[in-house]
Amino acid sequence: MIRALFLVTLLALLLVPLADAPARPRLAGHFKSVIAGTDASLYQVKLFEDRGVYACGADGYFVWSGDSGESWETMQIQEGIALRVMHWPSRRTAVIAGRKAGKNHLWISTDRAATFDAKDVDTDLPIRDFAFFGLAKGFMVAGSVQKKDGTWRVSKDGGRTYQAIESVAYSNPARALLGICRAGKKSLFVVGSHVESGYVGEAAKSLLYKTKQGSVLRSTDEGQNWEVVDAGNDAGTLLYDVDFADEKLGWVVGERGFAAFTRDGGKTWKKVDTGTEERLNAVQVIDKEAAYAVGENGTAIGTNDGGETIVTFKTGTKRDLKDLSFTDERTGFVVGTSGTVLRFVRDY
Repeated sequence: MIRALFLVTLLALLLVPLADAPARPRLAGHFKSVIAGTDASLYQVKLFEDRGVYACGADGYFVWSGDSGESWETMQIQEGIALRVMHWPSRRTAVIAGRKAGKNHLWISTDRAATFDAKDVDTDLPIRDFAFFGLAKGFMVAGSVQKKDGTWRVSKDGGRTYQAIESVAYSNPARALLGICRAGKKSLFVVGSHVESGYVGEAAKSLLYKTKQGSVLRSTDEGQNWEVVDAGNDAGTLLYDVDFADEKLGWVVGERGFAAFTRDGGKTWKKVDTGTEERLNAVQVIDKEAAYAVGENGTAIGTNDGGETIVTFKTGTKRDLKDLSFTDERTGFVVGTSGTVLRFVRDY
């Protein structure tokens, strides 16, 4: 009898590790408004793990905090310039793209954004985004929603200078190019608009004309060759941003609340019901389970179960939210119009 009881107890103990693991807590949180010292619209934000937060925006304003947003400093790099997008090749080096009167400029700092030097860029299309492989080689995309046109540039010196690329893959793609990101060691993804079927440059026909319904461009060899893939958005829905956690897992977001993710490096995409029709301007993938996105009219959403459940967050604002930066699932900042800065606060 004692032997039988011992065996039953032992069997029960052995089965405990085989039981299902506790479900991951449902993502819960809200955004708290932060006073950053400017009413200028802010277009992009970067949060570092050492608690440094940097944001750029309208009228040349650049703001930063060294203590996770508790206190802020403000600099006006140049009056009248819209500072749209930043790239940080290293913790000390920043490249900021700005625009004034239809012309693009770059501001480059090598001292942690204490001082900047200005350079011109030879494209009239608005600069939208950067993506880099290491400290030196990187790409810049520019595009116009109104003109449905875009262009590409490559840098080999950490973003200080850019050159046009003479190849079929980079010749007039006849689409707005609005976002670019690196995925893993060699892959790149670019998002924007579908190709206008009535306007395809001669040099680009072999690349784009036969597959004109895609709005995602994918390269698996550091931008040497590209193919067009379809994320499932219709031809009238622009994609505004793309982000990958690694070479396989990525998300895209865009107009009408569109969002989709891939787990096979962009070969196939699964559309997600975001619960909103607002335009989503930016997305960040934290890991295989967690991702956040922000958009118009104070919209902020997230998931921590791989997209199975989408949570809508309270932001306390109807301002348009332009960008976000998280270091992990619990720590992040969002910026938007009229000087909006929000800090994410977890509710558990």
